[in-house]
Amino acid sequence: MADGALVVALSRKYGKRLASYTLAMLCLANGCFFASTSFLPSSFSMYAMSFSSALFPFGNLAAAVSIAAAGVILGWPFSILAFLPVTVYSLFRRTFSLTNGYSSPLEIYKHLEHHDDAGTGSNLCIGSAWHRFPSSFFVPDYVSEVRWIDDGFRAPRSRKMHLPCKVAAAMTLSFSRE
Repeated sequence: MADGALVVALSRKYGKRLASYTLAMLCLANGCFFASTSFLPSSFSMYAMSFSSALFPFGNLAAAVSIAAAGVILGWPFSILAFLPVTVYSLFRRTFSLTNGYSSPLEIYKHLEHHDDAGTGSNLCIGSAWHRFPSSFFVPDYVSEVRWIDDGFRAPRSRKMHLPCKVAAAMTLSFSRE
């Protein structure tokens, strides 16, 4: 059943040719046949590897890693070597997604150093993404104060964060001189 799920997943994702080759290799491998009929912990790990590999091509990484972990913990501990590539790929993809998806505030602050029309004593106004404000370390020296645009979001902020900023509500990052 697990090998069947793997063959079907490969057929749907990569085509029938690769699925046919995989099916032929699984049928002709003596070790897979003998291991599938015995009730050993390594057999459970083998089934978990097949199910995990079937979920991996469709991007269902959380389920693939969960089944891999169950195969290692409940089955054969040495099978972690077979599951390691799936787990490392999942963690790397998640880390890359988080870094790439949530780094935009830091990218914006890099451009502040090259903003020519703002002078000394300027205020930096931040809109609805105020909670992503990384640190005053990234604010240039010519900015005297960081202020937030009142966008209706009511969350606990410090008193200093309530200073109003006189800019258009549609803008999320601008400079003003008051």
